[in-house]
Amino acid sequence: MDGQYRDAEQLLSRAVQLVPEQAGAKHFLGRALLQDGRNAEAQPYLLQAVAMDPKVWDYHYWLAVSLEGSGNISAARTEYRQAWQLNPDSKEAKVRLAALEAK
Repeated sequence: MDGQYRDAEQLLSRAVQLVPEQAGAKHFLGRALLQDGRNAEAQPYLLQAVAMDPKVWDYHYWLAVSLEGSGNISAARTEYRQAWQLNPDSKEAKVRLAALEAK
């Protein structure tokens, strides 16, 4: 893990501890872990963020990325679809959903 990710993880972990009801902190901690290749550690935070605030499209998108990375293609499709429904302008969600639908 490079220094910036380590610093971000430490700050976000502290934010999650201090304000556990804040979905955004959990989401960004999950993203930092995911982008560091630590999918198994990231997924619970991403799941919690979606459960806490299901109307935020990018929470669904990043959960889908995590689910796809762990091989849970069916759940990833569902989350990409939800992200796209919440934000029809999301090219990323549309493209990734289409790629999974083509498999």
